[in-house]
Amino acid sequence: MKKKGITFNYCSESEAKEFLKKNNNYFRVSAYRKMYDHYPSGENKGKYRDLDFQYLRELSTIDMHLRFLIIKMCLDIEHYLKIDLLAKAESVNDDGYESIDKFFSDSKYQYIKKNIYYKRNATYCGDLINYCFEFDDDNETISNYSKCRLWDFLECITFGDFLKFYEYYHKEHNIENKYEKLIPSIKSLRNACAHNNCILSQLRKSDCMPNKQISNFISGIYGISPSVRRLRLKSRVIYEIVCLIYVYKELTPETIKKHRFRELNSFVNGRMVKNKQYFENQQIIKSSYSFFKKIIDNI
Repeated sequence: MKKKGITFNYCSESEAKEFLKKNNNYFRVSAYRKMYDHYPSGENKGKYRDLDFQYLRELSTIDMHLRFLIIKMCLDIEHYLKIDLLAKAESVNDDGYESIDKFFSDSKYQYIKKNIYYKRNATYCGDLINYCFEFDDDNETISNYSKCRLWDFLECITFGDFLKFYEYYHKEHNIENKYEKLIPSIKSLRNACAHNNCILSQLRKSDCMPNKQISNFISGIYGISPSVRRLRLKSRVIYEIVCLIYVYKELTPETIKKHRFRELNSFVNGRMVKNKQYFENQQIIKSSYSFFKKIIDNI
């Protein structure tokens, strides 16, 4: 790290060693260095500019807290998407059996039978799976699903498989799916957090083309100019987080929403800025934070 220009002015080398032994590892902590520039020339050419180990340590801690909040929001969204689907099933007089039969008759979704087969011994849903399905062990798939009703099925499948079914169900019954273009981004973010990826290390990636719903949502927030909106939403991390916030705002009941947004507000205006002096010279971090804060303050 010292050879790369990382300093130890705010955290001693011995403290850094202890942190890397007991709290994190070099690979993960160093991932956040991507947000820092190198000296382009001179005796320090190629070394990081204004990067102390403590800054990396602080970013890894902020990222951890953010991932925990995101996971909670994603779990809430999964739950209320299922509630939403069941309400729509009632509106089209679905008896709970026919839709499953049609879904499994489609060749595109045969792999989901295998996914359920592999979950048949799961601790928390194995009993329900074994009640609803009969299995063909030779082909590692389902042989009979006549006992499975829609509400059973939703408890037996993964989040990814549920999203496939959610999309299918809307098309099958010609129901508007207003989250269709946003759900893939939420799934991507959920998977990143569930696998404990360092999401803030990707802030500089700007390969995203934002959906019109999200652009319109941000355009209604005071203090965010069109140029800032376009620039910040190019960041895939920021775009996915904004998709999560937007769908959460639209989908969840008022009491749940208020509770979770209070958590977000406390985090953004509290823990996130606890050591803001570390990032005074880092524009990408400051501008991303400012954008995020304006959204949270608005909601």
